[in-house]
Amino acid sequence: MATYCNDNLFNSDGGGLSYCFETAAHFDYFSVGAGLYAVTDEKKKGRRDPSDRLDPLSRLSFLANVVNETENSTYVITPRIGFEGGFVDDLSIRLQSAMHSALGIGQRDVVSTHGTRFLLGLSGFSRTQIYEKTIQQDRDFTIEPYFHGSIGNDTAEFGGGMFLSLQPEGEQHRVALSLPKNGSYLSERGGEGVALYIGGRTVAHESLYGDLENHLLAEIGGVAQISVYNTLNVGAGASCTTQPYQSALRSDCIVEVGLALDFDAKTTAFDYKQDLRNDLSYYQLGGGYGFSTFKDHFYSVPLEVAGLLGGITALGLHAWDWDENTSFHFQSEGFLGEDTGSFGMDKFGHAYSSYLIAEFLTHHIRKRARDPSGAAFSSAILATVLMTYVELFDGYALDHGFSYEDMIFNVIGIGLSSARNLIPGLHDKVDFRLEYIPSGNTDSFGPITDYSGQKYLFALKASGFDMFEDSFLKYFELQAGYFARGFTEKEEQNNEPSFRRVFWGLGLNLQELLFGAGRIKHTAIGQDARRILEYVQVPYTNLVTD
Repeated sequence: MATYCNDNLFNSDGGGLSYCFETAAHFDYFSVGAGLYAVTDEKKKGRRDPSDRLDPLSRLSFLANVVNETENSTYVITPRIGFEGGFVDDLSIRLQSAMHSALGIGQRDVVSTHGTRFLLGLSGFSRTQIYEKTIQQDRDFTIEPYFHGSIGNDTAEFGGGMFLSLQPEGEQHRVALSLPKNGSYLSERGGEGVALYIGGRTVAHESLYGDLENHLLAEIGGVAQISVYNTLNVGAGASCTTQPYQSALRSDCIVEVGLALDFDAKTTAFDYKQDLRNDLSYYQLGGGYGFSTFKDHFYSVPLEVAGLLGGITALGLHAWDWDENTSFHFQSEGFLGEDTGSFGMDKFGHAYSSYLIAEFLTHHIRKRARDPSGAAFSSAILATVLMTYVELFDGYALDHGFSYEDMIFNVIGIGLSSARNLIPGLHDKVDFRLEYIPSGNTDSFGPITDYSGQKYLFALKASGFDMFEDSFLKYFELQAGYFARGFTEKEEQNNEPSFRRVFWGLGLNLQELLFGAGRIKHTAIGQDARRILEYVQVPYTNLVTD
């Protein structure tokens, strides 16, 4: 476990961090965590230009890290979701008031903003050791290049650099490298030692600001960590970037202090045990994956791929005007804002469609391929090709265009499927679903194109946890999702209100309730019904906020 304060998700805002709390827990090869952050209005203190548009804002983020470490390399994949503004600000203000009251200090300038904004993204990080030497005082000196990237509706950035570390000889775990948006929790992950890094990043998109001055930024930082009695890790770190935004401070830095308790006193998240890797060979990529493996997987699903390609083409010609004779063009469509065509519902549609295609192909590759290992990776490649095909033809449609926002959500949907199929147990715990009730705003039944009749949601199922296996709680699940209304031409003509909603609540787990009995569960009909219910939310079977 680790709980500490940093400005990890506001690294380049130039505002003043009032407070933050982060907590994370690791389970051998992956970790989950959450953080609550609040930024104060430093304009009133003369530290920011009065014209700068950053307002006081709070953010609640949830992260999940999938970690793989070989002898010389480390890879981290981080799906992340979050909320900012609205109810998060209200929660943040209450927490701050209680904390400052207990400490006997005055209140800071955090205010509640109107409306809650949903955040969704995927981050990746890798580093490879290229040099190691034992020097005096029994210390190992290593040099490691690193690369990182982050895409989502709040950011798109990529970077890399060089990482230099000094550790006690024989230390099994590398010093942790914490970078903005890659989801690294400082002392929850990593071994004893000190390290410095220097590099750069390019910011292609940042949703909080429209005043990017320098798209290419330099970054420098350091980390120190010590282990106490082999069970307690104490760490600290700092990192800075150079003048990231116009009107912001000349340099922008974060400071981190961490505390981690290793309950089994044997492993951290980077301790990827060989016996665990063998047990999970069905899920993991493994060392034998290559072009021959992908070719075997592709040849196991030729009809499925052809069917998907034909269905996409037919839908594009019928509903997306692919038959219009226009030149290829790009079009920026925005993400989930009220100034977009469907308030972001089309973006969730892209994520969900990509997710379904990846899930469908993974299932059939595992059924038919000679070696199913790495099926999730092959399906991710095929799904990415198919969804890129969609965007290329959108580029020739008069009312559309090649949209990088669509591509980002395509990757997010495919990444969700990959995580669900790579992390053992996650498939039984988490579903991404579509709920559809015809809105009457289209001429026909259209669960794919009738955005004003859709709701997208995530379900956390109690039945996926061993502790609830024999409990009545296995028939329930926690849900959170997003929908929007009032953006279609017909709704506007009827003077229906326009709005966006993030909702959460409690739902019935119909998989367990209707098809969970042993005799039914293992029949072909029962298995097919359970699979459908992983992706479809039956209307009126949940109780959620309005």
